Amino acid sequence: MSGGYNFQNSEFNRATQAKRQPGSAFKPFVYLAGLERNYKPTDLILDAALAYDQCSGCKKWKPANYTQRNSMVQVQ
Repeated sequence: MSGGYNFQNSEFNRATQAKRQPGSAFKPFVYLAGLERNYKPTDLILDAALAYDQCSGCKKWKPANYTQRNSMVQVQ
């Protein structure tokens, strides 16, 4: 458990309650999903734009490349 110097004064558990981005900890799950679909590190995929629904009535989330261009990239 990770928290402050005195749990009685502040019962905030940084390990379970802190809102942090997953960073590289998420990569094994992404790679496993690719392996389950028989992707190899040298396979090429299209780096295409996607749009995701966030909620009913919300604007779609659409991540983009800095250059706004798409191309073939290695899965690796």
